[in-house]
Amino acid sequence: MNAVIQNMSAINASRYYNISTKDKQKSAEKLASGYRINRSSDDAAGLKISEKMRGQIRGLNRGQKNIEEGVSWLQVADGAMQELHDIVNRIRELSVQASNDTNNVEDREAINDEIKQLRAEINRISLNTEFNNQKVFDNSYVSMAVEGTPDDLQVFNASYDSAGNIVTYGGVIWQGERFEWDEISAGMVTTDASGKQVFTGGEYDWRGLHLSCKAGDEAPNITRRINISADAGGINIDGTKIKWSDVKDEHDKPFSLDNAHAGSWTVNYAGAKIAFFVGSEINNYQDMANAINSVNFGKVTYEWKTLQTGTGHEQAVNASMVKDLRISSSLADKLMPPYSLRYHVRAGDGKNGTKDGVWIQDDQGNEIAGSFKSWADLGITSWNSG
Repeated sequence: MNAVIQNMSAINASRYYNISTKDKQKSAEKLASGYRINRSSDDAAGLKISEKMRGQIRGLNRGQKNIEEGVSWLQVADGAMQELHDIVNRIRELSVQASNDTNNVEDREAINDEIKQLRAEINRISLNTEFNNQKVFDNSYVSMAVEGTPDDLQVFNASYDSAGNIVTYGGVIWQGERFEWDEISAGMVTTDASGKQVFTGGEYDWRGLHLSCKAGDEAPNITRRINISADAGGINIDGTKIKWSDVKDEHDKPFSLDNAHAGSWTVNYAGAKIAFFVGSEINNYQDMANAINSVNFGKVTYEWKTLQTGTGHEQAVNASMVKDLRISSSLADKLMPPYSLRYHVRAGDGKNGTKDGVWIQDDQGNEIAGSFKSWADLGITSWNSG
């Protein structure tokens, strides 16, 4: 006869042992992880809540690290800006130093050389400052500035009263051509009760110029749009072609295929300096042309500062309108040191003791020998002041 013999005490002991082992493993797991809930069987509802909070905590921690990295980026940018601030202050200091008349030509050249180096350093910092291999400053744009005032626009005087030092402006000299106010707009000027010429007031757009004047003004405010374009052959500024070799970088080196780079470039035009800052890399003429064409134009506002000299029968208001001035060798010899280095062109109508023609004089008012040419010599049979 077969019989099944069971040891119930051993089975219960084994079951309780397994339960204790599992509880021990859970306790060890909690101690190791530091979490009360490690699986859904521990607490299903609690696990859902804890996982949501755990995700929020990890996101906040990552956000904190992002902020710390952003602060590091700003510290790099702040350091670069501080360097730029120091450089600008040094340039201002050098500019004040250069204005001291105790400096000779060599001193001012040395000051100018240092300013050029400092300007090049400004461009280097702005172009090369990086954080994590990324540019700190946005140099993807192209900017343009006009330094000075182009001298191909002048106002000329129609009459001059030396006793009252009163000038009446007759119009403008624009790119070598002379235009009276009425040619710009009929009725632009009138005469007031005292007989003085004044503007009637208004806004006028004419040949790329914007003239603005109030009623009673004696001269208009003029804002000029300078149109700029470029191609592989050079730059066009208001129809004037300028070769690439006349475009200079911070070190006064001309633009060429061997000297093509991002940074500051300048070109002289009509007595003014037009400066470009190109942030993107430049490798050839077409790259530079594309960068300049993205700017298209700049604006400059003229401020009329007249120098009134001579009598009513001489040129009273200086106006630079001569594009090419040619003089003979004998006259050039008279203009060399130890003579004056600054000269003035004077014109008269032959009345009240003035000469009837054109001549050159120095700062002391002395006529340069051999400089006088009569109107007949120049083939001019009639003229008016200006």
